[in-house]
Amino acid sequence: MTSVADIMRAQAFWVGPQQTAAEAARVLLTRNVQDVLVVDDRRVVGLVSWHDLLSAVLPGVAVLMQADAVPDMAALLAMAREHVHVPVADVMHPVAFTTTPDTPATRALTLMMASRFPFLPVVDDARQIVGIVTLRELLNALFFPATPRASGHS
Repeated sequence: MTSVADIMRAQAFWVGPQQTAAEAARVLLTRNVQDVLVVDDRRVVGLVSWHDLLSAVLPGVAVLMQADAVPDMAALLAMAREHVHVPVADVMHPVAFTTTPDTPATRALTLMMASRFPFLPVVDDARQIVGIVTLRELLNALFFPATPRASGHS
């Protein structure tokens, strides 16, 4: 049986809830990830994504859709700069589920589907982060399971 430990990444990126939207954006950009965990006192408390950050610093879609509301990129950047210091805690989504390394991969997939989160933080018995398992890794394991290597020549 495939477990989360078999497919998880040991490297997970996170920010603190007191950090700013700009700091979270820097992590997303430098690590080339879509979402980042929010960790408080070494415990996962939330998730912040590109969408969350853009929603926090830009005007709403209705405003952006108006032809004259944002005349150019410089005006849009000026609007965004007014809000880049918002704390991550104000824009994050709470994380309802975590998983452990020994959890069956099928259970992790079920949790992701139920929560509609694209990943699960992987925690140890002390609830400390030891990695992350993403929907991508689970789909890869589901559709392209490792095939045993044949011995001998073909």
